[in-house]
Amino acid sequence: MKTRILIVSLMVFAFALAGCDLKGDVEQGRAVAFESGKSVTLVLDKIRDAKGKKGDYTGDIVTYKLPLEKKDMGADPATGCLLKIDADNSTVYVYDKNEKKVRALKVTVKDKDNTIDSRRHPKVAGKKFPEIKDGNVTVYAPSQKLLITFTPSQEDMELGDDTWKYGDEVRVAFMKADKTQLIRLMNVTKTDIFKR
Repeated sequence: MKTRILIVSLMVFAFALAGCDLKGDVEQGRAVAFESGKSVTLVLDKIRDAKGKKGDYTGDIVTYKLPLEKKDMGADPATGCLLKIDADNSTVYVYDKNEKKVRALKVTVKDKDNTIDSRRHPKVAGKKFPEIKDGNVTVYAPSQKLLITFTPSQEDMELGDDTWKYGDEVRVAFMKADKTQLIRLMNVTKTDIFKR
């Protein structure tokens, strides 16, 4: 895990250096909306500068125009509205597409296992999440090593199935002169940093 954090940190540094002469900045967030060839909407990580902390994707909601050059665009991000799970406080943070805001939803936790450290684990291998059945939602959160089943309220279940699905983690770079126009987009979720 420490090796992965180091490699990701080095990638962030390299990503920032690539645009250093452009007087720009970098942000990271979860994709909640994507329009191919046009724009991506992210809920930003509000603790991106906190050392040793996992992402807290409950920050600002920002829509960016995609990079003008295809070579500056990583894989198209998959979208979803699940942002964060706080199992200890029985709270799930989601992006409400109708209200265009982040909401904290109270849920009833039915089962949780925070020892699932790999997608090859028998409890998650070959399965597609979220699993929605009989009013219960089961989600695997790899960054938390968490497999959790919870029951939302009936009203919250009506928000739609993608409410319980994580969007891809995306890192973006832009010039400070125009913060809505991206110069680079990297799909962190779909980037295999070990692939040659």
